[in-house]
Amino acid sequence: MFNEVSKYWETCFPFDVIVSYFTNKNKYALEHKEFAFGEYYQRYSKQNKTPWRFTTVHELIKHLCVHKFNTFYMGPTYLPGNNRKDPYVTHPRPLCFDIDLDDYHAEVSTNRPIYMAKVVRTCECKARTCCDICWKEIAVKPIKDCFQFFKQVMQFKEVLCIFSGNRGFWFIILDPDVWEWDQISRECIVKRVPAIVDIKVTTQGTHLMKIPLTPHKTTGLICQPIDEYFLPSQAVHYSKMNLEVMTKFIEILKKI
Repeated sequence: MFNEVSKYWETCFPFDVIVSYFTNKNKYALEHKEFAFGEYYQRYSKQNKTPWRFTTVHELIKHLCVHKFNTFYMGPTYLPGNNRKDPYVTHPRPLCFDIDLDDYHAEVSTNRPIYMAKVVRTCECKARTCCDICWKEIAVKPIKDCFQFFKQVMQFKEVLCIFSGNRGFWFIILDPDVWEWDQISRECIVKRVPAIVDIKVTTQGTHLMKIPLTPHKTTGLICQPIDEYFLPSQAVHYSKMNLEVMTKFIEILKKI
């Protein structure tokens, strides 16, 4: 049991595995990766107004623990010599797709294409919440369809799906080639994905991305690897995480 999130960072979170994840197996130096922290997405140092970067994993862990941040996010990779404001420069990153159940619900749907029917839930969930019943009604099919699309149609090899920690899920493509895809390539594929996705997450190079096994900023539930058989009731809170469960999650990530 972890009464404080800093204990989770210090004793349970697999920084070595995750650093490999967000540096494309250490192809890009950690010092070129930017991060955001906490519930309010703190991206810049208050002291000198520069983006948060770290030269070592130890510095990253210390920053998380000293400030007791409840989570952190992956920002862009800025390579030396690249202009941050140049729209034609590619900032290496995975190919990410954010799917939120709210976009399917009749009462809160905003991003739903006009040709896709709204979903009226049979459960008693209120707007911006989800349970096992509405997860089965809404999430299971797009998860299954996306796995098929990414693996069989697009022939991607390194496909990861993680629970958002709240009411949705992310598909993250880690194949080495996609890290260098430009905005046009990302815009082309996002139109073909068999799910309602947040287009900005996929196409904007500066957009923040969830990091697997980090807690959700408000629920504290872990962004754990999932498949089409996952249900929200199976989600693990960071305070109840143990090394046995974490080891299982790590093995899943290593197989991606």
